[in-house]
Amino acid sequence: MGYWAVEFEVEGWLANFREATAVTTQTTHTIPPKSALLGFLFAKIGIGRSYIRDSWPDMYKEYIKKINVAVAFNNKKKVSFFDYVLYANAGGEGKLKPTFVEYLVWPKYTFIYLLPEEDEYLGKQNKEAILNNELFKVSLGSNEAPAQIIRAREIKINEKEAEKINTKFIVNNEFVNSLDTTSPTNSVSFINEYLPLSLPNEDFNVPKFIVPIGNKISLNLKSAKKIYAYDENEFMVI
Repeated sequence: MGYWAVEFEVEGWLANFREATAVTTQTTHTIPPKSALLGFLFAKIGIGRSYIRDSWPDMYKEYIKKINVAVAFNNKKKVSFFDYVLYANAGGEGKLKPTFVEYLVWPKYTFIYLLPEEDEYLGKQNKEAILNNELFKVSLGSNEAPAQIIRAREIKINEKEAEKINTKFIVNNEFVNSLDTTSPTNSVSFINEYLPLSLPNEDFNVPKFIVPIGNKISLNLKSAKKIYAYDENEFMVI
C-alpha cells in the first residue's frame, strides 16, 4: 500500500506531554509521543480518543502502527515552568490532591504524517477533512494547552538512501554515528530525549532521540538509511 504526506505547522501558548514515569510531578516531553500525534490527527477528523481506565481502543492500537511521523521543535530554546494544580485520581474518585505540572512555553512544531493512501479514515480521499476539519479540539497534550494550526498542507516527498542527514527533525540516536563537525549548522543547540513510540499500556518502546532546537543539525549515520525530503527539508520517520 502506498502513502501520502501532510505537514502541519502548530503552535500554542503551552504544551504538556506527560512523561510516562511522572507521578507527583508531571514533567513533560519536549516532543509529543507518537500516541499524542495520533490523537492530534484523530481529533481533527472527529475520532474520539476516550478510553476506560487503562484500556485504549483497538483502533488506536491499529493506527499507531499504520502511520509514520516526523516532528521538529521549531523554538530557538526550550522554556518551561511548573504550575500548582489539583486533580482527582483515575475515574474521578477519591480526594483532590496537589501536584506540580511542567509546561513548555510558546512551543512551535512541525508535524509530518505519512498516511496510508487508501485507508478508510486517513486515505487521500479524505484529504479535505484531514487538512481543514477540526471536529474535536486539538491540543498540545492537555486541555489546558490548546493548539493553533498555522498551516496545513499536502507535501510531495522524495526518498533516498543516505549515510548523512541535515535536518531540523528528531532522529533516533540508535542510527547516529556522530555529529558532522564540518557542518556550520552544528553550532546550534540540541538535546537528547527518550520518547515513547507505543501506547502507554503496550510493550513500552522508549528510544533516545536527538532533538534539534530551532535549527538544522548535520549528522553522520552508522549506515545508509531511508531519508525523506521535501522543499529544503530532510527527515527520518518514527
